Amino acid sequence: MYFVLALRRGILAAVLSVALCATLAFAQTDEVVEGNARGAVSPENIESSVRSIDADADAVFELRIQQIREDAQRQVADLQAAMQSRGDQERISYLNAIQDVKRDAEISILEVRREQELARGDVELAGEFARAADMMRNPAPRVAPDPGVDQGRFEEQRTDNSSSR
Repeated sequence: MYFVLALRRGILAAVLSVALCATLAFAQTDEVVEGNARGAVSPENIESSVRSIDADADAVFELRIQQIREDAQRQVADLQAAMQSRGDQERISYLNAIQDVKRDAEISILEVRREQELARGDVELAGEFARAADMMRNPAPRVAPDPGVDQGRFEEQRTDNSSSR
């Protein structure tokens, strides 16, 4: 009995896998229109969409990011070493300090990436990095769950389900 059930499940899984693969393969085919594949990118478009930056300037940005990571790793290692000989209450404060160091490092890296994109001339992407850094600095406040709202959603869903039957 168990063998038959396992065999049925295996066959079902195999059929679903083949169907998924066939669907993905069919979705990836491109039509050829006037000698150019649909969605193909010409070299001119690539050159215009990728703004180059001086390799030396790019290396400076990457070096700054590497230094930020190394400093953060060193600070985390120091805090972890100091935390080993502490009590439970002090360990919590060390864990919070470690999280702060990691968050500050990520914010600094985002700011360097913003400067890098500004140097490349991509103001839109630089703005995205700035918004991400601001979101990490000032995360959205957590909202306590409201049982009334949850009950209202439950009632609405139950009403929708009963009306659809």
